[in-house]
Amino acid sequence: MNKYEQIKILAAALYGAARDKKQAELEKVVDNFGLHLKGKKLMSLLPEILNELERIYFEDKNIAAVQVISKNKLNDEQLAEIIRLVQNKSGKSARLRQCQDDELIGGTIVRYEDKLLDLSIKNQLTSLKKQLANY
Repeated sequence: MNKYEQIKILAAALYGAARDKKQAELEKVVDNFGLHLKGKKLMSLLPEILNELERIYFEDKNIAAVQVISKNKLNDEQLAEIIRLVQNKSGKSARLRQCQDDELIGGTIVRYEDKLLDLSIKNQLTSLKKQLANY
């Protein structure tokens, strides 16, 4: 079994065991899962297991994970517009993560599901350069 398969199996097992549990039961499940990882020397996989666990949760709850990358922090109105756009396109509710990238000249990059909406100035300049090269 490769590492990715192991991560998927562990995350699915944790999600199944933890789903719909009350607080006290949930704490016991998480404690036991941590002990299992420690005993099998798998603690190094924990960050990837948590990422997969989030992916499983979002899929189960019909949520689109949205990553917004921009040079500067976007305001609430801009973020709300991105959420509306993703909800309309995907038919899912959206959970947004905003990241700043100093490498961007300006603009915004939006990633969700398997889609990429690149509205960065760098991408726009590259497109313009290609169009001008064709003349």
